[in-house]
Amino acid sequence: MGVGVHVSVVEDDRVIRQHLISILKNASGISLDNVYSSAEEVLDDKRILEGVILVDVQLPKLSGIGLVHLMKQRQPNLKPLFLSVSSQGITVRKALQAGGCGYLNKPCKPTELIFAIFEAAAGGFPVSKDAMRSLIEDLQTEEETTQADDAIEEKAAQLSPAQKKIYEQLLLGASSKIIAERVGVSEATVNTHIQHIFQKFKVDSRLELFALILSHFRTYKTKTLAR
Repeated sequence: MGVGVHVSVVEDDRVIRQHLISILKNASGISLDNVYSSAEEVLDDKRILEGVILVDVQLPKLSGIGLVHLMKQRQPNLKPLFLSVSSQGITVRKALQAGGCGYLNKPCKPTELIFAIFEAAAGGFPVSKDAMRSLIEDLQTEEETTQADDAIEEKAAQLSPAQKKIYEQLLLGASSKIIAERVGVSEATVNTHIQHIFQKFKVDSRLELFALILSHFRTYKTKTLAR
């Protein structure tokens, strides 16, 4: 029997860090591999990390967003799941554009955290409701919104009715298994539709699809990812 989902933690607050450790150690199907208190500790560790890494956005010195931006260049298969007290749209946007596979607002319930970890590991894109709401509001305030919406809607209009249902669920961050349950088709059918959606948008993954949509609204400089 396998060890389940490999998880690492990057959190500078000792109390929160211990709380996360307790949750993960008591969770079935999760293997807690590494625990760090700063971005610098992660970067000094030359091992290849596996699975999901929980990253606090507000780390001292190098931020969590800056850390993920650097780590994704070295370990592209790692799935960063951000944790933050901030739900500001610009912060959520920077986190996802840096390579995050999800974004949860603190404090989050243990069940929400565990579910999000499994969703991220399965290829989903878990984002807290408040964070997603703030992200959408932030995007709607951009001057380029109308032009960006037209470009995205033009591609979305080319999807079949069945593909549109899958596309909407993809944007909600659902995994193939969850989408299959919600739409009422097999997981294999969902994956087939997803591949067709990728072809329409000319991307190879969920991350690229999400990044493509976000890139239409990007107005900040990449160098601001690290503080």
